[in-house]
Amino acid sequence: MAFGEYQSTLDERGRFALPLSLQELFAYTRPGAEKEVILLKGPGECIAIYNFPTWRQLLSKLRGEFDDDQSRLFMHFIVSECLTLEIDRSWRILIPRRFREYAHLDSQIIVVSLDDHLAIWDSKNLNRYLVTAQKKEEHIEEKKFLTREKDTSIV
Repeated sequence: MAFGEYQSTLDERGRFALPLSLQELFAYTRPGAEKEVILLKGPGECIAIYNFPTWRQLLSKLRGEFDDDQSRLFMHFIVSECLTLEIDRSWRILIPRRFREYAHLDSQIIVVSLDDHLAIWDSKNLNRYLVTAQKKEEHIEEKKFLTREKDTSIV
């Protein structure tokens, strides 16, 4: 599995070509559903793309961790919004209009490989998301430092 960020372009129909180094994530075969992918709305206004086997494993794992109410909410808000699509013969993935609008995607996109799935970003949203995450991390580290400082002054 390859990791990293890849620049890509959406064509006029909303498709992008999967980078060659990422194709292995989707190169499994399942009778009747070759190269099937699951699209869902991700955090920070990105689009998450899972291969079918990984998505099934994730669903099973989460069902085991949730109580009935949490499971219903998860199924209602997350799973009901998912789409199942197939990668075409040219290794292109179609991103439907409602997903492109959610993620504010224009023609230039960033494909981020995150171990078991991909995240599709508009560059501005990705930068905003990363800056916000970094600020949160710095705030957490500052709180840890200040808490440690108070604890040592008591002794």
